[in-house]
Amino acid sequence: MKISRKTWVITGVGVIAIVLIALGMLRFQQVRERGRLEEQLSVSQSKSSGLQVTQLTLRQAELDRRLTQAQSQLEAVKAIFSEPFGDVITSGVLFEIAKTYNVEITGITPSNTVTEKLGEITFSVTRINAKVEGDVLSIANFVIELNSYFGTGAVRTIKINVPTEIIGEKPIADMQLALYTYQGS
Repeated sequence: MKISRKTWVITGVGVIAIVLIALGMLRFQQVRERGRLEEQLSVSQSKSSGLQVTQLTLRQAELDRRLTQAQSQLEAVKAIFSEPFGDVITSGVLFEIAKTYNVEITGITPSNTVTEKLGEITFSVTRINAKVEGDVLSIANFVIELNSYFGTGAVRTIKINVPTEIIGEKPIADMQLALYTYQGS
């Protein structure tokens, strides 16, 4: 059987029409899927940007709070370090603490006040050299109390000489106490 040309044309047109309809339906589904995905993307982006802004706002508030707290602590420390130490008051405190810990101060020599820079902060430093006598445990407790008592000072050096052969001779300690006073930045 011979198929006429007209049948071939109609069949060709039918096949082309079916292919075009199938391609049209596929394209329609792609457009619809793309629209749905773009909508989801915009929702996700708006949620994430809102979430990031919220998180960043909370983080900034926390950092601001910590900065304020650190600044107030700095001001408190500056106030403590700004109080000058009088030689008479300091010597009196040393003798009182020595009495409490049963050590005897056999010499005190205050040195000149010098300026020192620790980081960005300038301090005046008063060094006091002292010689104390007593048993080793009492001297150690005396030094610990000095470090606790003077919040802006510290025993910088201590050298304890413990006699080995002479009975009745007490250990002697040479120490240097440094007292810091805030001068400004």
